[in-house]
Amino acid sequence: MGGRSAKGLFLELVVIFVGVLGAFFAEDARQQREDDRRAEHIYRALQGELEAFLERVPLVIDEIDGKLVRWEEARAAGERPIPPHYREPRAEAPPTAIWAATLASGGVALLEPELFNDLAGFYNRLESAIDRYRRYNVTTESHVLPNASLGAEAYYGPDGSLLGVYRIHLQLLQELVTELGVLAEEGRLILVRVAEASDAQPRPRGEAGRGPAPGSP
Repeated sequence: MGGRSAKGLFLELVVIFVGVLGAFFAEDARQQREDDRRAEHIYRALQGELEAFLERVPLVIDEIDGKLVRWEEARAAGERPIPPHYREPRAEAPPTAIWAATLASGGVALLEPELFNDLAGFYNRLESAIDRYRRYNVTTESHVLPNASLGAEAYYGPDGSLLGVYRIHLQLLQELVTELGVLAEEGRLILVRVAEASDAQPRPRGEAGRGPAPGSP
């Protein structure tokens, strides 16, 4: 009888162990599914944020380039035009709230490490470009626009060259449009990878993917 009791106790312990182990694996699987869903939501949100940036930035680049070309043509013709300037008519900065929220919420732990590093580098450069534009815009509002009513001569010295503050202002604009071009190219490459990462996330059975990544055949 003692042997049967020991055997029964052993079987009971085995059942408990299997139950606990099963519950552990079930919880682990549930947490993994939840992490996969969160990661997909983050990727999709970042994809939308990048798409919004890439939709707007070519228009900004084209407008700035046009202003610079017209100014250079006028200068080549011996004219003294008002220095070109650009003011963003929409939000002062491109959207970065999704990336900021991802950092604040700890969602970065769910992203692919290499892709996270590249996203961090991209957004860091984007923030630098935003800061550059804001510094540029301060000069626009404090020096360029107030003198517009005085005519183009207010921006030039006796020798016909741009005064110092306007030379710096023009240089900032040229640097800004160059940086935007680099960011646009980098953003397009990262967007493809973010879309691919989103599509690679496991989905419940029967749920369709979002289709091919941008730029894929």
